[in-house]
Amino acid sequence: MAWQGRALVVANAGEAARFEAKIVRGPRRADCWVWIGAIGDDGYGRFSIQRDGREHVVRPSRYAIAYFTGEPVPPGLIAMHDRCDNPICVRAGVVDDVAPHVVLGTQSENLASMGDKGRGGGGRRPRWHHDGLSRAERVARSKALRAAVRDGWDEAKVFAALAIGAQPGLFGPELLRSSPVQALDGQLVEREG
Repeated sequence: MAWQGRALVVANAGEAARFEAKIVRGPRRADCWVWIGAIGDDGYGRFSIQRDGREHVVRPSRYAIAYFTGEPVPPGLIAMHDRCDNPICVRAGVVDDVAPHVVLGTQSENLASMGDKGRGGGGRRPRWHHDGLSRAERVARSKALRAAVRDGWDEAKVFAALAIGAQPGLFGPELLRSSPVQALDGQLVEREG
């Protein structure tokens, strides 16, 4: 990313409004807030900002921390998807006592978290297989999820997007409990009741 080594802050109300316009919040309390803007070739979002007369590209999850907390994001810290493994989630705010999905941490903390979740982090898989998906599957899943919510949250399309790839468990266990889908025998199925 082009914005390294500097604190990231929300520059102005126009930039904040442009960012907010690219977020779709899920209908349930614990749902992800999905980035519907640009997505890179790694499956993670991209957000362009202007600083010192130049355009810079940042990850929306990192910008979300500055936006929702009102605090600068210091250099050297990264945005970790702590409660979900959704690369286009930007839920960095606490709402109704529901913890944020995206938090600040060090690269070491991120790798430890990945290892704790069985997503790599300990060198067991190539870097681009950190979530059990190939790079192409992660990109396809992110783009399908963005399309599923771009014009309003479409549960059937969200369900289909989450089923892309060999690793159906996109969200952490506490999020899946409140979801209308569940992992059963390695597949996503609609939850009964």
